[in-house]
Amino acid sequence: MALTLLEDEEDYLIEGVQLHPQQVDALRQEWGDQVRACFVGYADMDSRAKLSHIRAYGGGPDDWLRDYDDQQLLATIERLKALSRTLRDECARWGMPFVETGIDLQPAIDSVVHLFRTGSMPTGSPTDDSL
Repeated sequence: MALTLLEDEEDYLIEGVQLHPQQVDALRQEWGDQVRACFVGYADMDSRAKLSHIRAYGGGPDDWLRDYDDQQLLATIERLKALSRTLRDECARWGMPFVETGIDLQPAIDSVVHLFRTGSMPTGSPTDDSL
């Protein structure tokens, strides 16, 4: 799908956990600046704070976590934090931005929007400092 969109010169946002930094790097090698990417996660967020956030803002009809009890949800949060840490490490390896969303969400959102509008992260954005 991504290749077809690039060939057709379509602006398109692909969101999901199945796309990895190494794959994006391969697309960038072939398509250059036409490919913009950043990865988001909550590697550093306190698990109990994330639990509270999910309970406060979740529960809609498409919320796959709504039927989880707190212990199940905390286990899922820990798994997703580990995935976020792995993703952050992979982003550093492949030279791509990783935006931490768990500390201060609105500046993280602003950074991602800025990246996709301009092609670069804003100064002082909540990305991993090792990049």
